[in-house]
Amino acid sequence: MGAYWAKQPNGKYCRFSSVVDGVTHYNKTASQVIGYYVRKAKEEALYDLEHRVKDFDCVIEDTADYQKDDKGWKKMLMRVGYLAETEKTKTPTCGNCTHIGQDEFGTFCCKLGITIIMEQCEKHEFKPTKQK
Repeated sequence: MGAYWAKQPNGKYCRFSSVVDGVTHYNKTASQVIGYYVRKAKEEALYDLEHRVKDFDCVIEDTADYQKDDKGWKKMLMRVGYLAETEKTKTPTCGNCTHIGQDEFGTFCCKLGITIIMEQCEKHEFKPTKQK
């Protein structure tokens, strides 16, 4: 079960833990109980930021294709700095995308869900045009 808070006869609160099969906190005010959760949430958030943060490319890879069709997708990519604000496309480095195909607007990258402008490269099949 974990743990739960109970209201004591004096109106304050105690925390019972099934891990230790006993009370871990007692005579706490509502404000102190809230403070307990605030500290706990802060500790968890700090741990997550230190140990569980992934590279933004994971967001690109994990986002469903139908989500990438939404016009808000490109706007979000611009707002977070993934795409330049002054450009409508992102030009990845050579070899960044293995899912490239042509469409009526240029070269389409299935991985990013956006059109990218590419030119031929001696070493690679496509070479991104230089960003200004």
